[in-house]
Amino acid sequence: VAPVIVGNAVIAGIATDVKVQGDYAYVAAGELGLAVIDVSVPAAPVIVFVADTAGFAQDIDFQDDYIIVADGVAGIEIFNIFDPSNLISIAKNDDVTGIKGVSVENGFMVAVSEYALTLFDISDIESPIRISSLILDNLKDVVLDNGYIYAAAFSSGWHVYRITESLTLERIGGDAQFIPRDVAIVDGLVFYAEQLFPNVVAYVNNKDPDSPRFQN
Repeated sequence: VAPVIVGNAVIAGIATDVKVQGDYAYVAAGELGLAVIDVSVPAAPVIVFVADTAGFAQDIDFQDDYIIVADGVAGIEIFNIFDPSNLISIAKNDDVTGIKGVSVENGFMVAVSEYALTLFDISDIESPIRISSLILDNLKDVVLDNGYIYAAAFSSGWHVYRITESLTLERIGGDAQFIPRDVAIVDGLVFYAEQLFPNVVAYVNNKDPDSPRFQN
């Protein structure tokens, strides 16, 4: 396999996350904010809008026609993306600052800062409400999947929590056998970008989400 670059768009900020919805790529671009790129013609991507956020845009996720931005010291900011060429800011929340990562599912959002994992109710997208939080060290990224939270916490390892019926966070598993910086889920496996094992992708098997186990 020999990947080939077919097109590029130059942005002024530091791209730390990118997600695609339809014909548009949304880029968390640090101090620049949130950049929207039309990728309908892959060989000729075009920047169509840049939303200047108050903080340092680091991570993004979608809920329907909305995008949630992890905006560093400014907390979170939510934009309506119905018209990708004219994003509209509809909500901000700075109850937790230093936000590095966000993940959204079924009206809930999980956000991580350096030392806190926080659950929000975003069923009313214009009024995100903090529900519960807990302290963890060195948090870097998070994924919410089927009511379970998978956190990458660097030197303190990987962590799994379940959202209970009372909307508290119940620890399910985790350890510090590796040093994860990022996390993604594919087909019942939780993959972590980490730095302890060179040339190896660490992963956790979550086929049984109540008994996650480190396999590699």
